[in-house]
Amino acid sequence: MAVRPEGRRTALIEVAVSGEPTGVMVGQVVSLEGLEAFWWEMNGRAGLSYRADSVVPAPAPARAARQSADPRAVAGGSE
Repeated sequence: MAVRPEGRRTALIEVAVSGEPTGVMVGQVVSLEGLEAFWWEMNGRAGLSYRADSVVPAPAPARAARQSADPRAVAGGSE
């Protein structure tokens, strides 16, 4: 999973999971199942920790609809 606001660099988070994820490669888009965030404070420091039940490859995105094969087709009707 990756989210990058316009004009900003991508942020990475560490997510603890039980065991080693299988079928996941570096740089691959993934889904985190059962993701939980925990606020912690210790010795004057604080932050968020993340834990998930599992990390799995994300489903492939749906393909965009194909344009009409007829080059004479005009959006909004024909003239």
